[in-house]
This record gives sequence, C-alpha cells and structure tokens, in this order.
Amino acid sequence: MVAALSSQARAADVGKAIFTTNCVVCHQANGNGVPGTYPPLTALAEKASTKERRTFLVHVLSYGMAGPISVHGTVYNGYMQPWMQFNEKEIASVLNYVVKTFNKKTLPKKFKPFTEAEVKSARSKTLTPADVLAEEKTLSGTPGPSAIAHSGSQAQPGCAHNMMASGDCGAK
Repeated sequence: MVAALSSQARAADVGKAIFTTNCVVCHQANGNGVPGTYPPLTALAEKASTKERRTFLVHVLSYGMAGPISVHGTVYNGYMQPWMQFNEKEIASVLNYVVKTFNKKTLPKKFKPFTEAEVKSARSKTLTPADVLAEEKTLSGTPGPSAIAHSGSQAQPGCAHNMMASGDCGAK
C-alpha cells in the first residue's frame, strides 16, 4: 500500500512538472486559460467520466487539435500542439494532475485515474489535429467548424496556440 501511494505521488509530481514546463504558458498556473484564446482546464470532470471522452483527452494531448471550440459559451479558435514526445506514463500523469488539480470540486468520487495502458490503447490510432477537432464536435454534439464563428486570430508558427491579437504567444 505504501509503495502504491509513493508511486502515485511520483506520478503526480511528473504530471505537475510537465504541466508547469509545457502547459502553463497558455492555460495559466490556475488552469483558467485566457478568455477567447486559450481554453480553461477547469471543466474537464465530465470529459474524464466516460471512455470516449477520456480517449478524446488523450487524443488532444497526443495529437493536438486545430479549430474553433466552445467552452461555457466562449469560442476558442486555436491550435493545440501535439505532445507525442511524452510517453504513455507521462501523458497519464499530466492528465491526472490537470483533472485532479483543476476539477477537484466537480470530479466524481469514483473517478479512476488515467493509466499508462489506457493511454497506449487510445494512441493505437494516429490522428491529425483536424481529426481530434471532429472527435470533439461529435462528443459535444456541436456543429462543425464552418458553423462556428471564428475569432479572427491566426495561428503563429512555433506558438503552441493562437497568437494573441497583440502578437504575442500568450506568455502572461
């Protein structure tokens, strides 16, 4: 039991380190993102509740996502870069960190942490960022990209997401 708890603690540390090093510039240290540019990570409890939605979250991190999405009525028209350099254990760790840290109040008590095997299974099919956007539209029941108003910002090469109207890559 102690070894299992120690292993979970190490995985949480890995997830936090990955988030802090790679994700915080866009999604912010509190997971709230930047309105209209970088989506919040504070509404993922529902997405972590079914196999299909959990697979989708793995796909977003692994393959990226490009195009407009709506979160709580705010449109985010951006580009999430793929993070294929992270192995299955690291992807599971960062997903668990994000879901448990920023969704504590809404996370079901019976939440099961993401596992390395689950991530490996979800990565068995290679997708493009556009494929992941289509998956999001199917799961959320929202219309395709042509039916959603675009925010007008353009993706900047080398930037993890859309460039802010001011021209920066979102470092705040």
